[in-house]
Amino acid sequence: MEALGCRPRVPVDPHLLVDEKIREQWIKEKNMKAFNFINPSSAAMAVDIIIESPVDFDEAEKRRNTVEFSGIMIPLIAIADLISMKQAAARAVDLWDIKTLRKIQESEEK
Repeated sequence: MEALGCRPRVPVDPHLLVDEKIREQWIKEKNMKAFNFINPSSAAMAVDIIIESPVDFDEAEKRRNTVEFSGIMIPLIAIADLISMKQAAARAVDLWDIKTLRKIQESEEK
């Protein structure tokens, strides 16, 4: 993430992500679903590292897409899987995102 100029949105050491007990604590105590990185130089650049998901990782990995950004290959979750994750979160912003994602999904299917 540092190579992309990104830093955690919250003041937490991102290396703590590798500690399963800490991730479980964040999920339980903070209802955390993702760890967010932002690029202070580019408001449009944000990366979420999913730490809890209703989507099976092995199955999602088979459907993932990969894009290159600044010479780095980045795996992206498939739109259908992202919709499932957003449905589980069910925040107002997620419900709005689902509508937009379905439009994108429909246009890709044509």
